[in-house]
Amino acid sequence: MRIVTADNSATRFSERYQQTYHSQHGALAESRYVFLEASGVAARLENQTPTSVLEIGFGLGLNFLITADAAESRGTPLNYFAFEHDLINRA
Repeated sequence: MRIVTADNSATRFSERYQQTYHSQHGALAESRYVFLEASGVAARLENQTPTSVLEIGFGLGLNFLITADAAESRGTPLNYFAFEHDLINRA
């Protein structure tokens, strides 16, 4: 089930795990803060430092999308690797 979060970005509810993939307070804000800022990836991309990321649990791909967008907008080389055990259905 698709859920619109407080920052108007979307997440999904997992029936299997009975929880949302991202915070309902803001999926996009959460990914930007936790994945890009707190990890130091944003600073590396801002400084145009070639960056490699390994993500365990690809989920909905939101972390990849914001990271790829940040890298592309700054012209920073990015290698992104992700593993996902529990793929979601597109429906």
